Amino acid sequence: MLSAYIKKCPVHNLITCPSHYLCGHSKNKNSRTTKISKGIKKNTSAKNKHKNIKQEKKPTLFSTQITNLINIPSNAIITILSQKQSIEEQTRLKIDSLAEIIVKVKENIPFAYTIKYGIYRDDMQLSKIKLKRGFNNSGDIVLASLREVPYITWVDEPDTGIYNYSVKIKITGINILQIYTKMKSLNITQFINN
Repeated sequence: MLSAYIKKCPVHNLITCPSHYLCGHSKNKNSRTTKISKGIKKNTSAKNKHKNIKQEKKPTLFSTQITNLINIPSNAIITILSQKQSIEEQTRLKIDSLAEIIVKVKENIPFAYTIKYGIYRDDMQLSKIKLKRGFNNSGDIVLASLREVPYITWVDEPDTGIYNYSVKIKITGINILQIYTKMKSLNITQFINN
């Protein structure tokens, strides 16, 4: 009868036919299933299998959020945020950063400016964006200030070690009265594989 050939694995708790019963976990060594499985190399026990699987640790968030005012002089590279990271083996970092930048301009006079916004690992630039604006600033529409919010997301996979991650800004322009940043954030999430 067919039921005589069907066995249940005591480890995997699965019912299977003898021809597919390859795990070698049968407790009854005299059973028909064991005889049919003879000569097939037994796999590692289920517990050992699970130990050998590399499992990812829960992600860890490191957040720096500041709202103080920082003046940004024209044509100078300014570090507005920084964060030290201790990196283990097989670590990936997801880096998110943004900054609110206010540009005050002279009214009724044409103006232009360029914002360079970048993420750095130590002195190495990982990513950057560039924003360019220009406006006649006369007639019916006259501006006194503009608000920019550059944003970058980046994934980095550095070697083991300690690194300083930072956000730097450089702004150049004409007919600009003042440039400053208020709200800014640098969030780094670590993903580690065991």
